Amino acid sequence: MTRSRTLDLSVVRWLDHRRDRSARYREREDVYQDVVLHLWPAVVVAGAAILYFGRKRLSGRLRTFVMMIGGSILGFFVSVLLHNGIYALVFVTLMDRPDLDEPVFFIIAVLVCPVVLAVGVIGSLVTWRKQRRPPQES
Repeated sequence: MTRSRTLDLSVVRWLDHRRDRSARYREREDVYQDVVLHLWPAVVVAGAAILYFGRKRLSGRLRTFVMMIGGSILGFFVSVLLHNGIYALVFVTLMDRPDLDEPVFFIIAVLVCPVVLAVGVIGSLVTWRKQRRPPQES
């Protein structure tokens, strides 16, 4: 083999490696899975910190809305864990019926927690803005 042929093969291998790597990360499931698997602990810690901050440092309506934000974040993850845990333990292991499903915690995670998060964010922004605005003199 000549030197030119060897160099061409190494370039081809390098390009194949780059193409395989970029194709792997272009797939939507891989990117989504990587992001979720690596960021969920930070989101849970942030939710707990928001809940703690709201309880200890704030008062009035702002406290309520900020605690709704933290509670909805933590509630989402607790509901997901309970939904999957109950499904795996009860329906798959004990009953041997994987076709059944547990709907309560799924509904809480998918419907209730996002609504509570939206109410908490909007309410805390409105309350915070009203508190920062100086009183108007007439």
